Amino acid sequence: MRTLLGPRTRDALLLTFGLVGCNGGNPPEALAPKASAVAPQNQSADATQSAEVPLPMSASAPVTDDGPPPGSPRPTAEEWAAAKDVNMAKVRRHPQCTIKGVREWLRIECVNVLRPIMRLTGLEKDKDYFESGAPLGANGFLDVLELRVDPGRVFITEGLQPTSLLYIARPSDEPAPTDVRLALATPGTSPVVTRPVEPIPEIRANETSKRPRDGDWEKGVSVNTADSKRQANECDLRVLGDWLRVRCGPLPGHVESGFGPGKGLGQKGRDFFESSEEYLELRVYVAELVIHLRRPMNALQIVDVVPWRTLKITWPADEPRPTEISLTKPEPGQTMAARAKLQEQFDE
Repeated sequence: MRTLLGPRTRDALLLTFGLVGCNGGNPPEALAPKASAVAPQNQSADATQSAEVPLPMSASAPVTDDGPPPGSPRPTAEEWAAAKDVNMAKVRRHPQCTIKGVREWLRIECVNVLRPIMRLTGLEKDKDYFESGAPLGANGFLDVLELRVDPGRVFITEGLQPTSLLYIARPSDEPAPTDVRLALATPGTSPVVTRPVEPIPEIRANETSKRPRDGDWEKGVSVNTADSKRQANECDLRVLGDWLRVRCGPLPGHVESGFGPGKGLGQKGRDFFESSEEYLELRVYVAELVIHLRRPMNALQIVDVVPWRTLKITWPADEPRPTEISLTKPEPGQTMAARAKLQEQFDE
């Protein structure tokens, strides 16, 4: 389950804690994925792997209809005192906040950011999270949030004064979050986390497999078979099991991202799922498309209006993996007239 501010979900986390919650260009370097400082995470195949070496099998996507197991008790003061900093941001690291981790719990302390105003839907105060604070005399004030991160959970939240971006992810099969980053951000920054592109893994198609939880995408393989010069850099395409997730921030100079017409994806709400996320402080919208891959498959999806990016998926019946999963930049000459002509292909 993902927690965010905006139209995508009722399970919204709003942190006015130097962190005002919402979910969702390339991200700033501070948000580039790093090795886990909280719990170990499996590494994907090397992108430079030769064709003679067998490609990896895509990790199985955990089911989404099982609730998380009971969490561990809230850490004691002694445990927090001995805990290490787990903020993995390396660039533009938030200078006024620290993050400590104990098991699946995180403690975020901010000095002179904003007094905490918490609104958590679906999480129980004094059970799933705890708030506290203290004056620091002439040095200002300290605000503290202790938050339990359940399996399969993702938090992507933006913050105020100064504007910041917090990213927390815990795969279902990990004992603690594997990615925790809090960094300063500016309006226009995209919350979409991109990774180096790897070869498409072998996929075991399964018509009954469940859509992965948001946190489990941390173990997916980032792919894009388009030529490196043509790849849509503002988007991340990630394969997990026989599912594909496409997350796109807006094009440079634009605010919104969204999905236009498409074909070959199957039935909406069963074979693919669309959503969007609004980031008020960053002033951007992020679009997400989750697709159940199947063999054979020949799909085309338009991203945005004018100009637009193009997603293609090709999986021949006799291949162990798709031969194409590509998302390309806008082409020259993409006008409203050209878009209207393109629309005719989908109306046929």
